[in-house]
Amino acid sequence: MPSINMIAARRAEKHRSEIRTKNIILGIVIEAGLFLVALSFMVVQLVTSQSQIGGLNDQINKLKPQVAQIQSLERETAGLQPKLIALTSARDNTLYWYTAIENVTNSLSSSTWLANLSTSGDPTGGSATASPTAVTPPAQMLIAGTSLNQADVGLTMLSLNQYPHFDHVTLNFVQQGQAPGSKISTIVPYQFQIALQMHSTAPPKDSSKTTGNDNVQKS
Repeated sequence: MPSINMIAARRAEKHRSEIRTKNIILGIVIEAGLFLVALSFMVVQLVTSQSQIGGLNDQINKLKPQVAQIQSLERETAGLQPKLIALTSARDNTLYWYTAIENVTNSLSSSTWLANLSTSGDPTGGSATASPTAVTPPAQMLIAGTSLNQADVGLTMLSLNQYPHFDHVTLNFVQQGQAPGSKISTIVPYQFQIALQMHSTAPPKDSSKTTGNDNVQKS
C-alpha cells in the first residue's frame, strides 16, 4: 500500500502540470489574439491603401484629357519658338535703330540740319554666317547734313558722344559749300559727314578673356 507522502507528491506534480498546461494555453491564446489584432490592422491598412490607389487612379483618368491638352500646347509652343525668336529679334533691332535715330535727332543744334542718314551692319556686333571667315560687320550709321558754322558741327559731335548708344563718333569731313559762280560765301552752310560706330547688343565676353582695350574712351 503506497505511502501517504508519495500520494501527496504525485498530487503536487499533477497540480503543477495542470498549471503549466493552463499557462501554455493562455500564452497561445494571447499570441493568437495579438496575431489577429495585427492581421486586422494590416487588412485595414491594405483596404485603405487600395481605396486610396483607386481614388488616385480615378483622378489620373480624369486628368488625362488635361495632360494631353498640356502636351499638345507644349508641342505648339515649341513649334512657335523659332517665330517668337525671330519676332523678338526684329523688335529689338527696330527699337535699337529707332533709339539711335532719336539720339541723332536730339544731338542736332537749331542751326544744323540732317540731309542723309544710312545704316549698315549687325547690331549684335557681327555674327558668323556661311563660313567662319564670313562675318557680318558691326552696326554703323553714317549721317550727313548742313550747318551754318563749324562750331555747331563740333557741338553735334560732342552731344553724340554723350549717348551710350554710340561707341565712336568720327568726323569724315566738314566743308563749306560753293556759292554761285564758284565763290566762297559766308552765308553758304557747311556740309559735313559723321560716321557713328554703334554699341553692340551682344552679351559681354568672359571677363577672364578681356583686355585693357575695354577701357578705351570714345573718339
